Amino acid sequence: MSLTRAYGFFEQAAARDPSFALAHVGMADSQLLLEQYADRSSPELTEKAEVAVRKALAIDDTLAEAHTTLAAIHQNRWEWDEAEAEFKRAIALNPDYPTARQWYNLQLRYCGRPDEALTQVLKAQQLDPLSMIIGANVVGVLSQLNRTDEAIAMGEKYMEIDPSFPQLLRGLGTIYSLQGRHQEAIASARKAVDLSGGTAQQMANLAGVYARAGERKQAGDLVTELEARKKRGQANSYYLAVAYAGVGDHDRALAALSAAVDERSGQAGGAKADPAFEKLRSDPRFAELLRRMHLPA
Repeated sequence: MSLTRAYGFFEQAAARDPSFALAHVGMADSQLLLEQYADRSSPELTEKAEVAVRKALAIDDTLAEAHTTLAAIHQNRWEWDEAEAEFKRAIALNPDYPTARQWYNLQLRYCGRPDEALTQVLKAQQLDPLSMIIGANVVGVLSQLNRTDEAIAMGEKYMEIDPSFPQLLRGLGTIYSLQGRHQEAIASARKAVDLSGGTAQQMANLAGVYARAGERKQAGDLVTELEARKKRGQANSYYLAVAYAGVGDHDRALAALSAAVDERSGQAGGAKADPAFEKLRSDPRFAELLRRMHLPA
């Protein structure tokens, strides 16, 4: 896994020069991203990330990169006010650091402020127009704002830069699926699974795409695989919730999402903005889960 290797290299850099603050930030970022990209549990990783970033801040408290990472740690813990303060501090320290704006956009989306999120992610895009993850975030915000045609146009523009970026393929697959363009959706979502190495995040999305296309067996097989992975400790409850919601099993989706909240999954904080839960948003149980994460229902 490339993130694990990256952590090792940052760790070596910090060992050779303990005063190199950015090496500690890199260690922290590598830990934080493992939940999303490697199906690891969040609290332990978040604690390790905080130890590393606190070292960076002790060396240099003016690093925008370090304050951005600290903001993401607060975000993972659903400490939204603290996260926002750190994101704003990071941007004030370095307005041209695109990751600060990209990650702040996620915070704003999670908290139900997509218009502000779009402003931040478009600024990030101006700073780093070739970044695939920023492009995927622009697509996500536009989709959340129901600006679907713009989202597709933006996604297809970025596909010309790199047609093998799993996060962008997942986003486009979801939009195609919701539009009823099922064959395009399946092709995009299946490619995302293959290119990601079969992460739970991508498999859960594909289950929903298959279900909306009427391919119930394929969807069910993916859910069964995710359930087996969860039993082996190789999948996050949040992505199991996404899969259940995708196949229309709302009770089990809510139960799995509740488990993700119990597990303090950082990914669960994004439930309010996740299109997978569109049909659950009117359920009082979903609103209660948002309140448990200190999010407005």
